[in-house]
Amino acid sequence: MRLLPLIFLLVAFSLSACGSVDNTFTVSDPEGMATSAELRLCGKSQNLGHSNQNFATSVPITCEADGAVLVHLANGETTSCVVGYVTPGAVQRFDFLIKGTQCLPIEPKS
Repeated sequence: MRLLPLIFLLVAFSLSACGSVDNTFTVSDPEGMATSAELRLCGKSQNLGHSNQNFATSVPITCEADGAVLVHLANGETTSCVVGYVTPGAVQRFDFLIKGTQCLPIEPKS
């Protein structure tokens, strides 16, 4: 009987961990062209934090969909970084590079 509360806590913790996998989104801006970046995914919008020449955020995925990181440039234009298909529970990372006025995906290193 004393094990029952412990088992309940372990099950509850395991279930809560399933939906809390954060996915990372980064935009590298070595030329200093961007002023801000915003993730649009799963019907929500979130600003990416800015540090040095990088914008980044990590968020849990709550839907199966695709999306974009909108990057606002110093010249007033906006460029879009296409986020591929995301799935809840999967650990995913999306890295992009601003080159001129384009947003290019950075392919993962094998």
